[in-house]
Amino acid sequence: MIHLKVVGSGANGAPTGLYVFTEHKKYLFNCGEGSQRMAFEHKIKLSMMEHVLITHKSWKNIGGLPGILLTMQDTGVPEIKLHGPPGIESWYYDTRNFIRFRDLSLYYQHYMHEDGYVGNENDPIRIKCVPLWAQKQNEVDGTKMNLEKESESVKTFYQLDHYQNEDQKRIRLEESKESVNLSLAYICKCAPKVS
Repeated sequence: MIHLKVVGSGANGAPTGLYVFTEHKKYLFNCGEGSQRMAFEHKIKLSMMEHVLITHKSWKNIGGLPGILLTMQDTGVPEIKLHGPPGIESWYYDTRNFIRFRDLSLYYQHYMHEDGYVGNENDPIRIKCVPLWAQKQNEVDGTKMNLEKESESVKTFYQLDHYQNEDQKRIRLEESKESVNLSLAYICKCAPKVS
C-alpha cells in the first residue's frame, strides 16, 4: 500500500512538500522552510527515510533541509540520498560551519544518474526523473530557444564532502547558475501487486 501526505501546500506561509511512503520505502518531495514543524504537527515519522527529491533549486523547495536532516540524524537514519538539479548540494557547503552531520551520510545523485531512475527496480515505487528546461522567448522574432546547457562532465553519485578546493568551488558555482533554468519532474510508477 502506498500512502501520500501533504507536508505543505506551498501557500503563503506554508512549506512545499509531499511525503510518499510504503511499508519499506519513504520519500520526501521538496522540503521547504517549516517542513520539520509541519511533519511534527501531522505526526509524519521521518525515521527510515532514504530519499529527498527536489524539483527546483529554490529556497522554497530546500529551506527546510537542514532542520529535517538534523532531525533524521537524531532518529538514527544512517544515510540520505539527495536528488535534484546540479548545485542542489551547495546548501551543505554553505551551512557546514554551523550544522554538523556526524552520524548521517549525505549523498547527491545527479538527476541523470541511472538514466534518471531513483532507487532500484525492486522498489515498490519506481521513480524516474525528467528534466524540464526553461525556454526564453527571443525578443526580436518571437521564437523560443531552449536554455539547456550541455554538461561536459556529468557528476554522478558521490559523497558531498567531494568538493574541497577553490577550482571545485568555482565548478560548483557554475553548475548552480546553470540549474536556475532547470526544474525536475518525478514520474512515479507503482510496482504491480503480486497476489
